[in-house]
Amino acid sequence: METRACHYEITPNRDWLVDTHPDLENVWLFGGGNAEGFKFGPVLGEYMARRALGEDPHPELTPRFRLSEETFMEAGQRERQRR
Repeated sequence: METRACHYEITPNRDWLVDTHPDLENVWLFGGGNAEGFKFGPVLGEYMARRALGEDPHPELTPRFRLSEETFMEAGQRERQRR
């Protein structure tokens, strides 16, 4: 017997998520990949490291990768409803 699975997560707008936590400045959120996401690992890792160090190499991408507050709140509301 054998089982295989391909797990992935995706953001509502299908863009990567690279942003600080809305309430915790020293906590970074990073994700939104897909089954092929591992291929982007080196590039995204470098980007994430630079952002965390305050060296934004592509400031024009920052708004696109930001976690919108309404998305964050919607997710929190869904979680509370499940409890």
